[in-house]
Amino acid sequence: MGYPMLSHRLRRSIRGQGGSTLIELLVAMPIAVMLLGLVVQALGNAGLHQQDIERRTEALTNGQLGLERMTREIRQAEWLYFRSSSVVDIEVGVRPSATASATPRLVRWNCSTDVCERSEGNPTTYPPPTAPVFVKTSTEIGSPSADTGARYGLITGHDVFQPTSIDPQTGAASVNFLDPDFLIVRLRLETEGRGENLALEDGVSLRNETTFAG
Repeated sequence: MGYPMLSHRLRRSIRGQGGSTLIELLVAMPIAVMLLGLVVQALGNAGLHQQDIERRTEALTNGQLGLERMTREIRQAEWLYFRSSSVVDIEVGVRPSATASATPRLVRWNCSTDVCERSEGNPTTYPPPTAPVFVKTSTEIGSPSADTGARYGLITGHDVFQPTSIDPQTGAASVNFLDPDFLIVRLRLETEGRGENLALEDGVSLRNETTFAG
């Protein structure tokens, strides 16, 4: 006598429980997949953006360090010889080590390709020979990444060296490769990311130098 009543109560309890039907699952699954795809895409974009930032930071750091060394040596040079707007030869004191005294060396800064190279050789009389001998060359700007080997911050546009003379009366600046009193150094660096190219600029007073050519 009690069993039919128990069965009836059990069926009523089961019908009262919440649950998802097959149709509801079929509707919810595509929505869940779409939301998951959006999340994955957002994470991927965030990763690419972070890579862009890291590459630009590395290119900027590399360019700033190279530009600082370049302008420091030009500022301290005994003489300059401009072979073009992208190549300059100088004679400057170089320390072979941190504790050694500076000795005169012939140094060439060559930014005529997609990198800026620094070459160093024995000192020579002015003007330097057409094809001087250099004992070592290093890439100072546009060098490979220490982590990935990829190169960031390559040179684009090779009008790097812009020697000028400034009119003391008008203050007007004009290009002057023979007797400049100021040198503008401009670097435009490419990056592999989706951002704009980087631009670095510095100026060097040449009042201490007495000999120029170009």
